[in-house]
Amino acid sequence: MQQDQIQQGTTQENLALQHELISATKSSPLEKLDTLGTFLSSACAVHCIAMPFLLTALPFLGLSFLAHGAFDLIMISVAVTLAFLSLCWGHRQHGSYKTFLFVVAALSFFGLGHLFEESSAHSVFMALGGVSLASGHLLNRKLCRSCHNCCADH
Repeated sequence: MQQDQIQQGTTQENLALQHELISATKSSPLEKLDTLGTFLSSACAVHCIAMPFLLTALPFLGLSFLAHGAFDLIMISVAVTLAFLSLCWGHRQHGSYKTFLFVVAALSFFGLGHLFEESSAHSVFMALGGVSLASGHLLNRKLCRSCHNCCADH
């Protein structure tokens, strides 16, 4: 009797371990979305940090479109939309609102960056916005991985 219980416990543990290994090797759509969002948000931050140093070189490299305000708005719009979709999806899985604080912080930083468009603070605020979005994606991924019944199945 005890040996059957021990074998049953071991079998359940093995199944749980196999499920974790399979889940760790398969990327869910949400994890892929978070990866893309982290990449775009980080690219946004790098863009904002590097732009003051590259402004003079961009025309020679044929990349002057990167310095236009329209590019900033498009990049921010895509990054924030992607973050919102990904974090909403993640919230449905893990139930934590913490990730949305990063989106609020990012929007605040982006707003401040546009208020100080003509000063050196613009790049700092915009970069902080990108870092905030990337941090929100990373937290979302961590929360999804920590809950047992969520993101691996979706």
